[in-house]
Amino acid sequence: MSLVCIENNSIHVTNQNRVNIILQTIIDPIIRKILFCTKNKAKTIKQITQETGFSSSMTYRKIKYLIENDLLLISGDVHAKARKSLMYQSKIRKIMIDFDTSEMNMKIYLNSED
Repeated sequence: MSLVCIENNSIHVTNQNRVNIILQTIIDPIIRKILFCTKNKAKTIKQITQETGFSSSMTYRKIKYLIENDLLLISGDVHAKARKSLMYQSKIRKIMIDFDTSEMNMKIYLNSED
């Protein structure tokens, strides 16, 4: 049984465990706000907390969860003071769910990895 089928910058998720994880993730209003905030542009934790109004610790916990579930892209930069600055961007651009069949299927349209 296939977990996903990748085509044209989208993923067709057929594995019901993976579908359930994604559904549980997007139901969380805090995670949803972080995904919307990072949908069009990679941002630092500081930028995310400023835009969402969430505390740093809450944001770090939710970002850790999103990374563990492979829903965020991570990029980084090293600054003049040799400090590494990580930036996070949602991998998800759009989700479509089909529950016409006996099983739920999901198509996730991905953000471009520029």
